[in-house]
Amino acid sequence: MINVIQGNNSVFVTLRERAELTNADILVELTFSDTKVDPKILLTSDISASTKRVSELPIEVVANEAAEDLPNAKVYLLSGDYQYRIFESTGGSLDITGKKLLEIGVLNFNLDKAKTEYQRPKTKVVYEG
Repeated sequence: MINVIQGNNSVFVTLRERAELTNADILVELTFSDTKVDPKILLTSDISASTKRVSELPIEVVANEAAEDLPNAKVYLLSGDYQYRIFESTGGSLDITGKKLLEIGVLNFNLDKAKTEYQRPKTKVVYEG
């Protein structure tokens, strides 16, 4: 699972062993899991200094829809879970038709951290058997 916050994020994924193109554009498709709204496709690139395995993708979550710029990896998200699919591409297009799928997973963006933080109980219970 990938967790992102509002602002700039470095997302680390392992795409290198499945990628076939050198210096490819990376297309990230985000589908909101709570509703059936159209998926968002954003264009980013691998900026990792490592050439062995890990890919670093810069993604910026913006505060309002007007600031969204998908070709420049700036996306407006509602709080919740998204299915992500990552494709490799060339040419700078946001079209994923016929592109090679590299990874599928879950991305979480949660503005209300109180919903996901758990409080540890203060009391201890010892079971004897």
